Amino acid sequence: AVIKITDGGTNLQYDWNSRSTSGTNYLWQTWEQDTTEAIEALEDLGYTPSIKGISWLQGESGSTTFATSGGYESTFANLIDDMNSHLGGLADTSDMKIVTALIQNRSEKTYATREAQKNVMATNPNWFTVDTDDLTTFDGTHFDQPSVVTIGERVADAFIAAQGGGSNETVSSATVSVLEDSYVRGGSFANTSYGSANTLRAKLGSSRFTRRSFLKFDVSNLGEGTSSLILNPSRVPSAGITVQLYGVNDAWSEGSLTWNNQPATQTLLQTFDIVASDLGGSLSIDVSDYVAQQAAGDGVASFAVYVPSSSALLEFTSKESGTPSTLEFEGDVPSTPTVTPMEISTSADSYVRGGSFAGNNYGTMDHFRIKYSTNSKFVREGYMKFDISNLEAANQVNLILPVASDSGAGTVELYTVSNNTWSETALNWSNKPATSSQLATFNITAADAGQEIAIDVTDYVMAQGGNDVSFCLKASAGSGTVMRIESKEAGTGVFLDVQ
Repeated sequence: AVIKITDGGTNLQYDWNSRSTSGTNYLWQTWEQDTTEAIEALEDLGYTPSIKGISWLQGESGSTTFATSGGYESTFANLIDDMNSHLGGLADTSDMKIVTALIQNRSEKTYATREAQKNVMATNPNWFTVDTDDLTTFDGTHFDQPSVVTIGERVADAFIAAQGGGSNETVSSATVSVLEDSYVRGGSFANTSYGSANTLRAKLGSSRFTRRSFLKFDVSNLGEGTSSLILNPSRVPSAGITVQLYGVNDAWSEGSLTWNNQPATQTLLQTFDIVASDLGGSLSIDVSDYVAQQAAGDGVASFAVYVPSSSALLEFTSKESGTPSTLEFEGDVPSTPTVTPMEISTSADSYVRGGSFAGNNYGTMDHFRIKYSTNSKFVREGYMKFDISNLEAANQVNLILPVASDSGAGTVELYTVSNNTWSETALNWSNKPATSSQLATFNITAADAGQEIAIDVTDYVMAQGGNDVSFCLKASAGSGTVMRIESKEAGTGVFLDVQ
C-alpha cells in the first residue's frame, strides 16, 4: 500500500512544521491523521502492516533566509524524527528507509536547502538521497512530467538498493577517471609512443608537428543520464583555439599508441573553443549521448582531441600528471552487485585426436593433450566446459590450467566455443564443436610443469549471461611436443577462479 500526502507550493517552515504551535502546520496534521487511518484500515482487513519507507520531495518554497540561516535543516531534522516516532507507534518500522529527492541547485538559497537535506539524510545509514539537478522544469521551479517520472524511478531504485544495504550518499552521480591517455605525433615521430607523458597535446601543422590526443574511459557502470568530459588545459594560445572532439574505437593502448597505429575517427561529437581564461581551470564538454551508447555496448568510451585549423599548441594534463581528465556523470548509477569468490570446476573436459584416431573418445583420461602437427593423426586439441549458472557478479575470472608434471613445452592458443551441447564421453575429432574467436596465446615452458597457468577470461565469461561456457586449447604451429593439462579426473583439474 502507498499512502500519499501532497500539496503544491507548501513550506516546511509553516505547513510541514511538526513542532509548530501556531496551528498553521496543516500538512503535518493531515499526514498524522491519514497515516493513522490507513494503518488502522489495513489492520481491520486482517493485515499486520510493516512500514518499509518514506519518500520526500519538497524545498523550493523553503529556499529563503529560512534555509540560509539554518532553519530548514533543524526543522527538517525534527520532521524526520517525529515521522519516525509517529510511525513507530503504529507499525513495525525496523526495516524502514527514507529517500529524499534533493531539490535543484539554482541559487544560494536552494543550495542551502539542498545541503540541509543532505546533512539530515547523512545522519542515519538507512536514509538516502537521489539527485535531480539534471532534470527539467516547465516553469523554472516545478518539474515537467518526464522528470517527475524519472524522480519516481530514481526513488524506487534507491529503495531497492537500500534493501541490500548501502550508503546514504547520493547514488545518482559518479566521477570516472581516465583509464588510458596518450597523444601521437606525425612525421619522423610517427612511431614514437607518448603514453607516459605528463601532458596531452593537440596541434595542426606539417606532418611532423601535428599532434592528436586520445582518452579512454570505463563506462560499464553508468546508466542513463548526463555525462561531461572534463579536460584540464595546461597550455592555451593567447588568441584561443578551436578544438574538435571525436569518438573513436577502443582498440588502442597508451603504452603502444603511435601516429602509425592510431584509431580512425568515427563520430564528430563536439566542436568548441578554448580561450586563454580556461588555462589552469577545467573545461566541461557534454558527451551524454556517446557515453550512453558506449555504456550499452562494450562499456568503454574512447575520445580523440583534434585541432582542425590552428598551428598553435594546446596542452592539457594527463593522468600521469596527477590531474587526470574525468567523466562527470549525473543519472542512474547501477548499484555494484556483491561478488562471491568461488572456484568453478569443469562440468566436462576431454581432448580429441585426428586422423585414424578421429572416432576415439578420451573423456575418462586424467589429463588432456595438446599438440600441433602437419599430420592430422598426431594433432590433439583440448576441450573444457563450465556451468556458470550460479555466477552473478565478478571483478575478474581467470581460467586456471594445472600443467601436468610430464608435460612438454610449446605455445598454446585459447579459443571460445559457442556450441555447448558436446559431452565428454561422446566427444571425438569427428563431432567436435567448431571454435569461435581466439582469446589468448600463451607459452608452456619446462618450468611450468606441475604449476598452474592463469588466463584472464572475464569479459567472455560475464558476457554469457549465466549459460554454459566452453573453451578449446590448440597448439600453435611448430609446437610439436605433447603438452598435458590435468583434467577433473585427476582431482586437480581445470577451474575458473572468480574474484
